[in-house]
Amino acid sequence: MGFYSEWFEAGAADGFWIIPDVFETDLARFVDEVVPILQERGVFHKDYEGNTLREHLGVPYQYGLDERLK
Repeated sequence: MGFYSEWFEAGAADGFWIIPDVFETDLARFVDEVVPILQERGVFHKDYEGNTLREHLGVPYQYGLDERLK
């Protein structure tokens, strides 16, 4: 993990893109082997907070057009 986790913990980055190889086994291997390590370090969630992406991101519900756009 090295300096990448240091960047995240220092607030210099809010996440990283993971681009698995073209083989399906790479994604499964990442999920099975890397995600548990990240969870142990407290930098990857173990559970989702809500049922929608909006709830997961903590974005307030908005109905209709945003007032700032009128």
